[in-house]
Amino acid sequence: MREIAEFIVTLFELLQTEMNRVRRGVSSVLNNFLFMIAGMMIFLGGLALLLYGAYLLLLYVVSPIGAVFIIAGVTLVLGYIVMSSAARQ
Repeated sequence: MREIAEFIVTLFELLQTEMNRVRRGVSSVLNNFLFMIAGMMIFLGGLALLLYGAYLLLLYVVSPIGAVFIIAGVTLVLGYIVMSSAARQ
């Protein structure tokens, strides 16, 4: 009877240890995910400012509508390149 009680106690200790490990793993994944979201938001803000700067620069060369189309075309090409490279991996 004593062996069964020790087995149950050991089993619960193992379960508690594994739950702590899972909790730490989930916390780490959640932390990484939040940092990735924050990084993506900062990256997108920088990209928007870069595109706006390119638009303002193009206004000296072409009309406002032409500048919008050029920026949109370049953005579409870059987006396609990024998506196709991600699809290959």
